Formats: sequence, structure tokens, C-alpha cells
Amino acid sequence: EQLQERYFEIIEENHNEMKARSGVIETFNELTLKKIPFAIITSSPKHIAKKWICSNIPRELIPPYITADDVKAGKPSPEPFLLGMRLLGVTEGYAVEDSENGVNSAFNAGLKVIQIGEMEEKKLENSWKKICTFQEILEVVREF
Repeated sequence: EQLQERYFEIIEENHNEMKARSGVIETFNELTLKKIPFAIITSSPKHIAKKWICSNIPRELIPPYITADDVKAGKPSPEPFLLGMRLLGVTEGYAVEDSENGVNSAFNAGLKVIQIGEMEEKKLENSWKKICTFQEILEVVREF
């Protein structure tokens, strides 16, 4: 618990320096233009998530977001993704995740999970596909 508290302190202190992955803003823009529903599902507390989101994503592209404060059971429980799906009014879809807990959470909510990470990271069992950049997602979204 102390380690988690320190982790959140570091994020809060440095949220302005922690930038979105390359391609995220472009992907959010494309999803918005095509009216494809999407949300941010994070394990961070709401006050930290809101600061980061508002510091990194243009206001017109900010999607709904689910934080640790919105659910009783966080990742790897499916609850955060199930709540996000209800909020978006969808019963199926895809999730992009960079952690094992996140992959398992999304998978257990019934989503196809795209794992994003470094080339040398192994593809997790519950991942549908593994990619290294959001540019790969953007190319797919542009085809819709």
C-alpha cells in the first residue's frame, strides 16, 4: 500500500512531464471524427487521472473515463471495463492495454485486447494481438 501511495505521488508530481504515447492524440481524433465510441479506463485515482488527461489531451477529444474511484474492484477485475462499456452503450469492442492486470481485466469483460508494449515484451495469453505503437491502431481505425 505504501508503494502504491508513493507511485501515485510521483504521478501527481510529474503529470505534466508524463506525455501521451505517440499516436494517441491522432487516434483519439480519428475515433472522434468517425463517431466510434471510446473511453479511458485507468487504475489511477480520479484526481490524478483528470490532471493527466486535461494536461495531455485536447479538450474536444477527451472521452469519458473510468478511474479507480469509480469501481469497487479495480483491474484485473472486469468491473472497470464493464462500467466503461455500459457508459458507452456497447456490448463488445476492443481494449488497448499495456499491463497484465489491464489485459486480464479487459479480457474478462469480454473485449478483444490489443496489448501495446515494447517489441521484446512477450504477448500475454489473454491478448488478441500485440503491437508496439498507437500508429498501428491509427492505421486500422482509418480503414473504418
